[in-house]
Amino acid sequence: MVLKKNILLGILLVCTYVAAGDYEYGESDFRHYYGSNNPVIEFNHKNRSLYFVDDYQKELYVNSLIQNELFSLGTFFESEFSTGIHCPQNQLAKSHAYYRYLNRVLITSYLFEAIRKYEYTSRKMGHNNSCLVDWKKKFSKCQPKSKRMKSFVKNILLTVKDVKQIVVPFEHSKRSEQNEWFEKFKLKNYSTLTQYRLDQYCLNNNCMSINPKNLNKSLSLICNEDLRLLQDVCSEEDQLFGTSYVPESYELLSNASAIRAVLSDAYNKGCLKRFIYVNRKRERKHTALQTIFTYLYSDYKSLDQSENKGQLFNLGALEEFFDKGLVNVFQDKKTAQSKKISLSNKLLPKPKFTAIELPKIPKSKRIKRKIKKVAKPKFVNKPKTSSFLVSSQFRRKFDLEKVKINMDKFRFDYVFTLQQNKDFAPVVKTFSSHKSLKDMFELDKLGSKKAPIPLTFIKFLIDKEMHQGLYNMINILGDTFHIKNDFDLNVKTLELISIRNDQSTRFRWQIAVLK
Repeated sequence: MVLKKNILLGILLVCTYVAAGDYEYGESDFRHYYGSNNPVIEFNHKNRSLYFVDDYQKELYVNSLIQNELFSLGTFFESEFSTGIHCPQNQLAKSHAYYRYLNRVLITSYLFEAIRKYEYTSRKMGHNNSCLVDWKKKFSKCQPKSKRMKSFVKNILLTVKDVKQIVVPFEHSKRSEQNEWFEKFKLKNYSTLTQYRLDQYCLNNNCMSINPKNLNKSLSLICNEDLRLLQDVCSEEDQLFGTSYVPESYELLSNASAIRAVLSDAYNKGCLKRFIYVNRKRERKHTALQTIFTYLYSDYKSLDQSENKGQLFNLGALEEFFDKGLVNVFQDKKTAQSKKISLSNKLLPKPKFTAIELPKIPKSKRIKRKIKKVAKPKFVNKPKTSSFLVSSQFRRKFDLEKVKINMDKFRFDYVFTLQQNKDFAPVVKTFSSHKSLKDMFELDKLGSKKAPIPLTFIKFLIDKEMHQGLYNMINILGDTFHIKNDFDLNVKTLELISIRNDQSTRFRWQIAVLK
């Protein structure tokens, strides 16, 4: 009996250990072994990849013979020193609360614009009550805590009364237009934010396909979900900081004039980027914000910078005016009370005016002069240089063996639109599989000068955290391969790069341009 209990206890402990572990199931391919010791393989749970123990020991052999202080000095220059130049700790502490507030203002503005687009679609499809919002009543429920947010909500309540009511033209609400909307949605040929948002909501909640019968309910669900998030943001009860998973927010805030209210221009962009990076693990991820920001940002690209942040952003970006004494910028219109003026019965003497005589000046003859027309200078917008091209040019100029790319800047070099995300995802997933990469490597010499890999392909894998595809690429092509820079215009030179994600890179993807 005791033996049975011990056997059962042992089986239970083994099952518990296996269930608690983090394992990879199925077959995993690996590179050929060329070492000198033994081909023992282990699995790295952090990198989710296989590696030879011999390679790991060989990599750490030289490091083990050198004092740790030397490596700590290198770590200091790569992390703390470079970060401190762009944004010292005291500057970040000074602006931390303001950056979080400004991000909330931007999210509030974009949610407001998105929900109004849902309302337009609901009216167009004949469902007037599915996303009908009384904005004054909605913002009255906000319970802000900070002085800045209270002022922002107060300004919103005075402004939303004058917001234009949504009206759908008759020709856009015809049955043929409604059928065309459903046909596009069925074929995933989306053209409106509401279509993208419905698709993303169904993907997260496993809902059934959208049809004319359940459209009203689906519109209500996405509308209520975004309204709840809006309520949390304006009440400062959200878990949002810099929305690190939405690169468009950095682009919008870094170019806003309101960002200069707390810090000087020398530290603004650096501190904003550090604020986003430091708080990336503390914030909650909302996939709805990814869809909304990506669509509206691409939709507003042609507009002026002051208009591409939505209607409500400027109401909260008044910090620099408050510092100058303009506290109540927006005031409710009140009827002015006319004051009664008591007139005395005494007659006042009539004032006497003396005529003013001006001296007569003889008229001079006007000489007509021909005015030469000066051609207005044409301003040409210079294309933005990517951080990859900057590193490549720096390496060539000083003839260096290797130059690492600033991955924080590289992330914002090229922002994928919703349509690009939709088009690229299945293609990149197919071509980053182990079989596809192996076939292209053996048949087309992928990664060589004859068949370089597009830089956009690698950035998409990094941005969408498709780690398996990147590890497949490294296992098959090796640590170094050739790429084609398709970010910048008129760049024909191919580059040899390396890409790593290990302890030396703090388990973040790092690209380096090689000689």
